[in-house]
Amino acid sequence: MKYKFIFYRVICVIVLSHLSPLSHAYDFEVDGNYYTVLSTSERTARFDGTQLSGDLTIPETITVAGKTLTIVEIKGGAFKNNTEIQSVTIPQTITNLGEDAMREGLFSKVILPENMVSIGNYAFYNCTNLKDIHLPLQLKELGKYAFYGCTNLESIDFPKNLHSLNYGCFANSGLSLLYIPSNITSIKDFYRELRCFQGCKLESLVFEDASTPISITGVLRSSSSINLKGEFDKNDSIDYVYIGRNIETTCRYEPSVLIGRPDFSSATTIIWGDLCTSMSVTVEDGYPRYPYRVVASVECRKVETIIFGKNLETIAPFDECKKIKKR
Repeated sequence: MKYKFIFYRVICVIVLSHLSPLSHAYDFEVDGNYYTVLSTSERTARFDGTQLSGDLTIPETITVAGKTLTIVEIKGGAFKNNTEIQSVTIPQTITNLGEDAMREGLFSKVILPENMVSIGNYAFYNCTNLKDIHLPLQLKELGKYAFYGCTNLESIDFPKNLHSLNYGCFANSGLSLLYIPSNITSIKDFYRELRCFQGCKLESLVFEDASTPISITGVLRSSSSINLKGEFDKNDSIDYVYIGRNIETTCRYEPSVLIGRPDFSSATTIIWGDLCTSMSVTVEDGYPRYPYRVVASVECRKVETIIFGKNLETIAPFDECKKIKKR
């Protein structure tokens, strides 16, 4: 107990000796970075922000008054609206990236540690200069709107431990090529929220060959004037679609609008792989005159080439397929 008390007094002295307009927001400054003590017994600290510019590497440990502290956390909003940092390297000691952590920063590159398990909501929201991001191998959770508005982010690789994509996660980003691996089993959407890939300029969409189906939850909308139907509807740049696994979609009918169906309305080529046996779209009760669970149609108004896999048994009916040249 005596040791803890002495250590706490040392920290207090440091804080008092570094009074500034930001003194309320952190405990101390080391080499131009700001930190807060999280636990004196475990000797851990949080990175709160920086006054530096250029390329930044957050250290794994810092030394204060002869005591070594391990950096285990980045404060939410630590880099929010930061216009001075071009790149950030995050140490292996940090396993969770908090909400808003990098939000609206102008860095072009962020290096995440491979053992990071979660990226919080809005973590990279509107990081318009972000061009290069490698999702960690151990990543299990990707928060809502995590990469919303990252207009320079053209491609992304999903690690094997990640199984679900959240709503709005890559909405209005620069993704043009999208490869969804077999470990992704769910794409979630939610009432009055943006779809995961809404507003992307996707050109190519590939669902990896797999025996495990992928579930795409339909988006609910209360107004027929919005007319947003499925996860990939209104992605007018999609030209090529490969479906190597079963797609299971549950959508909902509200007056005049069929909600949630996985439309590929701009694709000219759609190919089913041999592991895909069905693509089903069911409608749940959202409107009294429609029965619970009926099969909905899928709009493919520009498709010219369709190739069916040898094991395909059931697909949803197609609407407005007037340009098909080859089946």
